[in-house]
Amino acid sequence: MRSLELMIDEALRLGDITAAVERIKNELSQAIRLGAVALGQQFHRTLPDRYARRLLFRSSALGYTGVVMTWGPGQRTAVHDHSGMLCVEGVVQGSMEVH
Repeated sequence: MRSLELMIDEALRLGDITAAVERIKNELSQAIRLGAVALGQQFHRTLPDRYARRLLFRSSALGYTGVVMTWGPGQRTAVHDHSGMLCVEGVVQGSMEVH
């Protein structure tokens, strides 16, 4: 499988943000199901008092970042929005509950 960064680049070059987000969501979901998303050990470490947010990659050419958020058992965040940012999420290991 090609890299996540290349997959996102190709989707964003479609020129239609709605189509790009849908494509990223579908391809990321498939990659996770197939076990094709391999993250280094540094992305699996939790923090004792809050979730960890670590940079995976940054595309200055297309203006996006890929981050890995690692949550320990029982950790949570308050309701919030991303103020005009588009986000695609996937759970690589474990499970997540969203209310």
